Amino acid sequence: MAHLLIKHLRYAMRSIRSAPVASLTMVLSLALGMGVTSTAFSILNAMALKGLPGVTDQDRLVTFALSFRDGERRIHHARFSWPDLEVLRRHPELFAEVAAAGPLEVAVDAGAGSELVAGEVVTTNYFRALGARPALGRLFDAGGGGVPPESGGEEGTVVLSYRYWQGRLGGDSEILGRTVEVNGQVLEVIGVAEEGFTGMTAEDVIEGARMPMALWVSLSMVDVIHPFWARPDPKALEARWLRPLVRLEDGLPLETMAAALPLLAGELERAYPESRSGAVIVHGDLIFGPGAGSWRPTLTVLGFMVVPVLVLLVACANAANVLLARNASRRRELAVRKALGGSRAAILRQLLAESGILALAAGSGGLLVALGAGRIAALFSMHLSMAVALDWRVFAFVLACSLITGLVFGLVPALRATREDPGGLLSGGSRGAIGSRDDSRLRDGLVVAQVALGLLLLVASGLFVRSAQHGLTVDTGMDEDRLLLLSLDLDLLGYEASEGAAFYDRLVTTLRSTPGLEEVALAALPPLSGSPSMRVAPAEGQEDYGAVISVASVGDGLLEAVGIELLAGRTLTAADVGEDSGVAILNRAAVERLWPGEVPLGRHLRLQEGGRVLEVVGVVADSRISLHRQPEAIIYLPFADAYTPQATIHIRTSGRPEGRTEVVREIVGRLDPRLPVRGLEPATEIRRRLLEPWRLGYLGLGALGGVAVVLAGAGLYGVMTYAVSRRTREIGVRMALGADSAGVVRMILLEALRLVGMGLALGFILSAAVATLLRGVLFGVSPLDPWVYGRVGGLLLGVAVLAALVPSLRAASVEPVRAMGGES
Repeated sequence: MAHLLIKHLRYAMRSIRSAPVASLTMVLSLALGMGVTSTAFSILNAMALKGLPGVTDQDRLVTFALSFRDGERRIHHARFSWPDLEVLRRHPELFAEVAAAGPLEVAVDAGAGSELVAGEVVTTNYFRALGARPALGRLFDAGGGGVPPESGGEEGTVVLSYRYWQGRLGGDSEILGRTVEVNGQVLEVIGVAEEGFTGMTAEDVIEGARMPMALWVSLSMVDVIHPFWARPDPKALEARWLRPLVRLEDGLPLETMAAALPLLAGELERAYPESRSGAVIVHGDLIFGPGAGSWRPTLTVLGFMVVPVLVLLVACANAANVLLARNASRRRELAVRKALGGSRAAILRQLLAESGILALAAGSGGLLVALGAGRIAALFSMHLSMAVALDWRVFAFVLACSLITGLVFGLVPALRATREDPGGLLSGGSRGAIGSRDDSRLRDGLVVAQVALGLLLLVASGLFVRSAQHGLTVDTGMDEDRLLLLSLDLDLLGYEASEGAAFYDRLVTTLRSTPGLEEVALAALPPLSGSPSMRVAPAEGQEDYGAVISVASVGDGLLEAVGIELLAGRTLTAADVGEDSGVAILNRAAVERLWPGEVPLGRHLRLQEGGRVLEVVGVVADSRISLHRQPEAIIYLPFADAYTPQATIHIRTSGRPEGRTEVVREIVGRLDPRLPVRGLEPATEIRRRLLEPWRLGYLGLGALGGVAVVLAGAGLYGVMTYAVSRRTREIGVRMALGADSAGVVRMILLEALRLVGMGLALGFILSAAVATLLRGVLFGVSPLDPWVYGRVGGLLLGVAVLAALVPSLRAASVEPVRAMGGES
């Protein structure tokens, strides 16, 4: 058997070397398709299939969610409160460890100035539950019983991530025992987690993430670290901010634990009947989360890989076309082998060995493409520089993909090549080598499929392009040019409300006196980032809180700073920005909700929340609170009426806003050197960031579609070249009878356009169906947008003309006498 295999491989290599151009064409086509597929699988592997870095025995780790029925569906809450977690801790027969972690954004000063970083506040057994190991020093020690937040343990200490230690602290080997300031608290560094460890999530696999995981602090520090998600009381039943984590007891089957969850949910309901009635505890792994079900990994793989596999199928079609033409030229050779006693099975194995070798060579090229994909993505600023490694899963995938690909593109040509009658071929002279009508139909069908799939990908990309274009030009009702946004969070340093209000007042006053800054105003939220809402009603007459209206908390001068037009009355002044000033400004949409057709200056409205009554002192034009939604009703309230420690300073500059960032940053540092700047960017950058999903969509799909179109063009070129070689005698006869070169060129081009036209028709039908499914993610563009379909169709027609031009010109140059003599 081994001898036979070696014999087949040697013969296959000789056959491949005898047709280097055809072989290289197939390898390059397949390498492109497999490179796309390998890259996609590498990303999927890093984000969903590999175990979390630094985590031991991940299959024994489980996380939970609380599920509540909402009408016909259930809603999963993936965060627990501390009392919820206590129910799990009472069952050591099920769980060897019960730990939890909450997200954290903190101001850290390690000696080079304050900066905002991400971290987690964790129970002291968190690292032990995950099986994590230190790269330096030690991790938190749960031996002191420091799991409950009130029990203490590891106060005043911090564990750093490996990336933060290396990137921000230069890998200082003397870091142990030194202190860093976290949200104004001086903490001692006791250890550094091992390289790659990011806790319970795989988010840090994206290199250059805005805030990669930097540190961990003990849950006993929660009252002084002030995590945003834990307010106001981190230990309250209503404070669902902890992600639970358990390690199952050794030998306990997962099914046994799952069967016990209804009993645990019953305990929870009995303990808290008002808020946990009907609650169900659902479980899941750390990657796909609770409630995902056993189908989620398979569905994730299928969904993530569907487009790359389409590109690979286009590459397979292209390679199959070349192989069909190659085998057609070898029919006499194969017929001789069969006439000399070679079995069909032996010849079939031989041909499949050739396609397998070509596919394995293409797989090696695909791995090289996957290795360079991160750099290619970085060139387009796609923010997809993945910290991925080509581990055994990727190599196994590429090997399996190569073998399957070799079978997919090689089987049909091999079957067709081995089913011919050798007697007919050997007696038919040279005419027997031109190939069958069935082969021509198959080759034509493969080209049609390539064109259709390429058009599908390009149409999807084009629709995302149009969505992004619409997002860049849509009128938000604000003037975003020369608008600089400064975001701060005073709660990071534990400011009291009165202290925070005074700080913001000093900051606004200082900025207003700075040259180059024309308008400065305060708001709770940046533009286009949404807004809270509440029920309101006209104060006159019967109370009817049917109107739900968005509420924006703003300082004086805000409407002028963002360029919202005043329609009636006045805007807010400094005198209005005081405790319970009792005034409000409505936009036109809010007026139509409360007093249709009126100008309600001097009228009063009542807020259901607190029953406050406010006087309407102004009406302004409509604006968007979200880029993806139409303008809606908004009530503007003075900022001090609803103080929040998180705020955004809106600054209208006299020149380009980018040129004023350092001045603004220096002013913040002068007022409080400990306070990190949460965000400092032009308002136009927010719009661009909100459009990033569409940009990634059209860049990614456009790149895949471009590969598919190149492959389709190459396939069309191969088919037309082969068609010309088959019709050389016919073309010679036509030209001998008086046909001119232009007529021959036209004939070949029309044949190419016939194939492309069929591909376009099929592609348009597929694209319309898929685009209709994408309607929910398109922004301001129809799924059947004629601009997209027209340009993509025109592009493919242009590619078809170019692909067919060389074969048609070659046909027009045929000498009739030589052609009729059987030479091309």
